[in-house]
Amino acid sequence: MIRKTDARSAYDELLERAAQVFGSRQVAEEWMHSPVKALCNQTPACAIIRDREQVEAVLKKIEAGDFS
Repeated sequence: MIRKTDARSAYDELLERAAQVFGSRQVAEEWMHSPVKALCNQTPACAIIRDREQVEAVLKKIEAGDFS
């Protein structure tokens, strides 16, 4: 299990990455708290606790224009 401070750090890092991908911190925050089909309808904020790499992979796909 990830420690609370590690989870916060992971969240902050992925939020920053999402802001780069989406071009807006507000849009990134909305995305982090919205269910994502590619994450089995989990929110990215919840998914990073168990599988940060999967959330990062989804962001890379979005950045590449793959919305499947």
